[in-house]
Amino acid sequence: MKIAKIATAAVATAIALTLSAGSLAFAADSAPTPAPTKIAAANPNKAALDAYRSSVAQFKADQDAFQAQVTANRTATQQYQAAMWSWEQLNHQAQVAKQAIGNTFRDAVSAASATRQAAVKAATTADAKTAARNAFQAAVATATAARDAALAQIAPVPAKPVKPVKATAVPKPTAPVKPSLEPKPAKTPKANG
Repeated sequence: MKIAKIATAAVATAIALTLSAGSLAFAADSAPTPAPTKIAAANPNKAALDAYRSSVAQFKADQDAFQAQVTANRTATQQYQAAMWSWEQLNHQAQVAKQAIGNTFRDAVSAASATRQAAVKAATTADAKTAARNAFQAAVATATAARDAALAQIAPVPAKPVKPVKATAVPKPTAPVKPSLEPKPAKTPKANG
């Protein structure tokens, strides 16, 4: 048994020396071989995905420009509506004032005409009839002067606002279509060994 123990110790020593000699030889090698690196498989969909991302960015920019145009159109329409409302109010006030002045003038001429007709019927001489006609003409001239003075007091109505033209320089953008992707390449199984 003693011999077996010695033989086992000798074999173990020989194995240890063999292994250490191999390690020393490996350590002494000046150009170590590089460790294998994992090579990434080329993505066949990369170009399609990059084009899609680019078109999404362009879509967002176009959408922002379109929304700015819509906002500008809305603002212009609101300003037009406010200006139109103001113009309608001023125009209505001027028309009501002109109508009142016209009614006053018409009433004054009608009263002068009635007075003239009554005076002409009552007149017995030509001079009395001429005086009635002259009084009528003087009343009409006074009513006309009063009408013209009243019309001059009415503030002029500004020009009617012009409806804004809807800007359509930027068309409504359409969302990009997602690309149809090729199936991913199948992974190769690792060798067991």
